[in-house]
Amino acid sequence: MFVKILLAILGLGIITIFGCNFMKKDNVSKNDSNELSKDLPTDLPLITAFAEIDELEKQDVYLQGTYKLKDMRMRKTGSEGVFKGHAEIVFEDGYSVILMPPDDESAIRPQAEQTRCNGKTVYAKGTLYPYIPWGDSNLKSPCLVDIEFIKLVE
Repeated sequence: MFVKILLAILGLGIITIFGCNFMKKDNVSKNDSNELSKDLPTDLPLITAFAEIDELEKQDVYLQGTYKLKDMRMRKTGSEGVFKGHAEIVFEDGYSVILMPPDDESAIRPQAEQTRCNGKTVYAKGTLYPYIPWGDSNLKSPCLVDIEFIKLVE
């Protein structure tokens, strides 16, 4: 047992001496082939797939995907959606991140934003949670809060 602890301490010491940093995250998505991402800011991580969400929990990020209005009803009836102004960003892998907790007043996105962005590729800056951080919603979905902006990818 003592030998294992000593080896662990020595291993950490060697890593520290040589300056290895295994915790560093790149500022770009693992999806480097995404042509639309080339001209986006690089000061924060850019998330373009669901698999990248958990490693960046509670961090400021950019999300890139398709802006879509979201029907937030628990029991959906009929083929028509009922859209009250909630929105999500859908990644190419089909997963999505909702914009603000559904109970939050700012979850109802401005009409101008809905008109400008719906169905288009956007990037948004905010704080990412792999779950809805507050409110009474039972929805199990990643959520972007403290949204600073949503811009079209040109």
